[in-house]
Amino acid sequence: MDFILRGLLSLKKRKGKGIILLAIMLIVCLVILSGFGIQSATKAAAVLARQKLGAEVTLMQDMQKTMEKMRAQQDPAAEPTRGKGITRASVPIEYLDQLKGLENIEGYSLENSTGANLGDGVIAVASETTEATTATTKVAGGQDGKMKAPVSKGDITLIGINDFSFASEINNGGGELVSGSAITENDLEKNVVMLEEVFANDNKLAVGGTIKLKNPETSVEFEASIIGIYKTNSTVDDTAFRNTAMMPYNKIYAPYTFVNTIKGSDYTGKVDSIKFFLDDPVNVDKFIEEGKKTNIDFETFVLDGGTREYDQMMAPIENVASFSKITLVVVTVFGAGILGLIIMLSIKERINEIGILMSLGEKRIRIIGQFLVEVLVILVMALSVAAFTGSSISKVATDKLLANELQSESQNQSQGMGGQMPQNMGRQGNGGGFSKTKVEKIEELNVKITATEFLQMALLAMLVVIVATIIPSLMIMSVNPKEILSKNS
Repeated sequence: MDFILRGLLSLKKRKGKGIILLAIMLIVCLVILSGFGIQSATKAAAVLARQKLGAEVTLMQDMQKTMEKMRAQQDPAAEPTRGKGITRASVPIEYLDQLKGLENIEGYSLENSTGANLGDGVIAVASETTEATTATTKVAGGQDGKMKAPVSKGDITLIGINDFSFASEINNGGGELVSGSAITENDLEKNVVMLEEVFANDNKLAVGGTIKLKNPETSVEFEASIIGIYKTNSTVDDTAFRNTAMMPYNKIYAPYTFVNTIKGSDYTGKVDSIKFFLDDPVNVDKFIEEGKKTNIDFETFVLDGGTREYDQMMAPIENVASFSKITLVVVTVFGAGILGLIIMLSIKERINEIGILMSLGEKRIRIIGQFLVEVLVILVMALSVAAFTGSSISKVATDKLLANELQSESQNQSQGMGGQMPQNMGRQGNGGGFSKTKVEKIEELNVKITATEFLQMALLAMLVVIVATIIPSLMIMSVNPKEILSKNS
């Protein structure tokens, strides 16, 4: 084992070159360690993003494709006309049978909604800035561009469901049953409703009573029995202050079959959306992939698991992860090249020593082993330093990269959408329109260097060092010892 001793003595003599190698190896180790740490943190962030968005998948109209079809059907040579709106596509209830048998489903909610007027002196809850009477809106007319007469949107919003406990707002903690019974699938085909507590108290309505509702367009009146009172936890936003129908207290729940009856015969056997609640957010992508294998018309509809929101949340993080991958490859390759060059120059300076050892009968493999001992001792020192400083340095570097990505994305968004459809458009709210989902950015990557990442880094760094040492050593060892000594005499 004398070659090991020679290697240690050589390190003692060549402290300057040892320090240079130590610095290069430490940089390589830290970059590799940061790369592995970022990859691991990215996977954890992906799970966190899914958890924030929830384990919900909604089958609804694909607004992106609807807009694209509209643009494709427009004649570029024709003058633009006012009043051409988006055609609403309701989801056939028969699609439920194709999806409810898939794995990981805990429940589902069929939902539709419409505005309705109130009868018998019942009035909607209104703020001081809104009127308690029916909300109206001007509707764009035909090609002449004139505005039609105001059309009523209804005093209240009637929300059709199949099960109150799985209704979107209620399932997310937006409300709870106060008295009476909740709507279940046993109430389908019945004219029953659930009123909000404030609305019921203001109008002195209770469980067991009745309420009359009218179609805002046809004025056809329907009577419904009150089977339950619920309390909403939703807050009043600016839209609700301007429109009584959007006030959370004015949301009345009913079986979706009853809502379809009020809306008209064209809506029989259809709903606005079908929402599936899964057992775990990590199963969302799997559910969507399995759903795409069914016979659902995905040219019109889409299984939305918050994909756009997920992409927005993960975009900066994935950019950082991608950059770290590129950096990892570049540093590994160039680090090996630089180490190989330094080691080759060092070996060339010791050519006379090599010639003498070989002439004394020392085997080539043992001489190469000596060089390996020297670089591996330096590598152990680099790994020791990296073990203590790797986590903090990785976190600082990651935070800086992520902050730059977030700033760059924010600047791009501030420059406008460039005429594109907003990313958050397409999620249907209980009011039948489209809700603007506020995407909560992930502004921090929790980079933790575990034993697994450190072991991966150590093995890769060791491979780099061994390759960088063996290749130049073999090139020099291939010559005859007499030639080495004759050239240096």
